[in-house]
Amino acid sequence: MAGEGGGGMSDQLTLAAQVASEAEHFLAANPGAEDFIRETAEHDLAQHGWTSMDFCCHMLRRSGLLQPAEGHTFALNDHLTSVLSRYFKGKYGLPFKTRAAKYDGWGAL
Repeated sequence: MAGEGGGGMSDQLTLAAQVASEAEHFLAANPGAEDFIRETAEHDLAQHGWTSMDFCCHMLRRSGLLQPAEGHTFALNDHLTSVLSRYFKGKYGLPFKTRAAKYDGWGAL
């Protein structure tokens, strides 16, 4: 692990913590976003048998719940979709598709 390829378990756990922190920061700054995403995903699952974070984020952008932070022109950057997918997959068990990462399965999220 450590010393193999310049990384190690501690590096991956740090990355997992950063991902969780980024999702939590976004959700804390946008009250209502967590419930909106969860409810949208659950509705999608019930209606279609699948859901995607990309769809949930597009619907969230259109919901009127988000306000850009001062000095920003957008409230939800596309890079957050993968962060939010991992967060909701870990917290709620929602079946969002995510790319494999070394820290998957370590219980860090």
